[in-house]
Amino acid sequence: MGRHPALVLIQHHASDPGWHSAMGGVRRACRAPVVLLQADHDPHVRAEAYRHGADEVIGLPCSEAELRRRVACHLDHSMAKSLWVFLAPMGLQLDYEMQTARLNGCELLLTPSEFKLLGYLARRSGDIVPKLELIGLLGGPSTESDGTSTLETHLSRLRKKMRGCAPGCDPIEAINRVGYRFNP
Repeated sequence: MGRHPALVLIQHHASDPGWHSAMGGVRRACRAPVVLLQADHDPHVRAEAYRHGADEVIGLPCSEAELRRRVACHLDHSMAKSLWVFLAPMGLQLDYEMQTARLNGCELLLTPSEFKLLGYLARRSGDIVPKLELIGLLGGPSTESDGTSTLETHLSRLRKKMRGCAPGCDPIEAINRVGYRFNP
């Protein structure tokens, strides 16, 4: 990725001991603000994040509105609004401006619908997202039965592409008759 982002989000998981090396790599690659999303609220992790160069640590869960406001504080409005999301445990990078995704350095060639689904599920990491919500995201029918096969086709292709870049990688979990959950 030759361009530099205006902001980098890194999602921390307690099971990932290598998040600080990911943050160090981002810090060496660019000068953009780095925001760590932290699920476990451990004050030691928060202190370590600041020591390794985080500009802010946001505790999860938080509302989308709060996250947007806090992220907006770091964006320089004169810059292009490039936003990368980096999920350290699996090396997933999402560039929302260019609508591109990379997994462990391998470019995922996604359709707009696949990118939209991946981005939405990644932002809601760990949450069960109802099928009807995902169908609505795709601009599909207003009933679950009408859009389920389309949704399942998009997700099946997305999962196949992710496994092509990272064999054994399948972070999108189907929750029987309910929806899907992203588990990086």
